[in-house]
Amino acid sequence: MGAAILKKGEQDRQRDQQLLIHDSYLHTQLNKNNCWKILEIEDIVSKKDCYRIRCLIEKGRSRKKCRKTLYLRPGYNNYDQLIRCFEYLRVCSKKK
Repeated sequence: MGAAILKKGEQDRQRDQQLLIHDSYLHTQLNKNNCWKILEIEDIVSKKDCYRIRCLIEKGRSRKKCRKTLYLRPGYNNYDQLIRCFEYLRVCSKKK
């Protein structure tokens, strides 16, 4: 019985340690300057086999705002759902 309690405690400790490592990794990735926060979707245009999305972004730590053009081509997991997500964001940014 005591061994089972110790084993469960060790498993909980290992799980908590893995979560801390994962959270630390996410924190460092989000604080780099290569992460973007999409502030506004300005335009979505369907071209031959891809979508061109113009948006206003905020760069990671510098918080510098600039315009970027994203190109989405078929091949992403849940491609149609991703396009619908960008269209939803465009509608939301127009409501502001």
